[in-house]
Amino acid sequence: MSRFISQRLARVYRRLLALSVPAALAACEGATDSLGPNPAAEPSPGLTALVSSNRIAFASHTAGGYTDIWTVSPQGGSLSRLTSFTGQEHSPSWSFDHTRIALARERNGLLDIFLMKADGTGKRWARSTAFAGLIDQPSWSPDGSHLLVRVNQQGAYLAKLELATGNLVLVAPARALAVKGSYPIYDPAGINIYYRDDSNNKTIKRFTPGGEATTVLTSTWSLANLAISPDGKRLAYAAAVMDNNWEIYVMDLATKVTTRLTNSNGTDASPTWSPDGSRLAFYSARSGKPQIWTMNSSTGGGLTRITDQPYGASGPAWVR
Repeated sequence: MSRFISQRLARVYRRLLALSVPAALAACEGATDSLGPNPAAEPSPGLTALVSSNRIAFASHTAGGYTDIWTVSPQGGSLSRLTSFTGQEHSPSWSFDHTRIALARERNGLLDIFLMKADGTGKRWARSTAFAGLIDQPSWSPDGSHLLVRVNQQGAYLAKLELATGNLVLVAPARALAVKGSYPIYDPAGINIYYRDDSNNKTIKRFTPGGEATTVLTSTWSLANLAISPDGKRLAYAAAVMDNNWEIYVMDLATKVTTRLTNSNGTDASPTWSPDGSRLAFYSARSGKPQIWTMNSSTGGGLTRITDQPYGASGPAWVR
């Protein structure tokens, strides 16, 4: 744990806290960083979002190499485009009450956190000013008060973004100022935080903020894209079984029994659970350009392709 209390890390911690003070944020606010919606960038009437209690949000790639956020029904079809900004928008995440979506959006050349309602209205930045580094991988707290995120400023660390204030606060287990990690998510109860330990990219850990960290899984492969089942009993993730080829696994958290659900020549990644836990949506390059698919969460059977975006699709998030 000595690496967590190094002077360098302490300086990073103090810098993050300073940046979270509202007065300091206001001092560096730019004209293009309004918290309000950006009417000029709202989708046109022909792209009006469909509101539904069961949708899958995803990033749709464009001819120019950018991405926008769309939603689709779990059966395929009923596509709705929610953003049409220039640049990158990806990693959508639904609030637990399925009324809001957080995502990572390009801002001043770096990624920052952006918010909108489920129908694509009410767009705004989560913070009034841009962060000095990168913020991405948003994941909601069950009560909707904050997001878990990854902040990258002289290293990538786990943090909490308070939505009422825009404050950033590092989160860590006992005796640590910060944790180098990625893909932070809460369990459904909002008690434990799961994340990938970035010291080797092959270990998944969990902790209650201020409590002890425990190892959930150690692999011989790099791991990514963590997702907890709605009942909190299973963990889905992607593993790099070969160079540039990721596959999806599910582990029973009580028994530690792990099941490989995909086996294709193209990458299968970014699993996300259906509200009832019976299926997983994910993106797969098995048919060429990556598209969104669904499958049975226990067997990997019942494969169904639900998008056919001309330039590809990735990063799905099933409504909770």
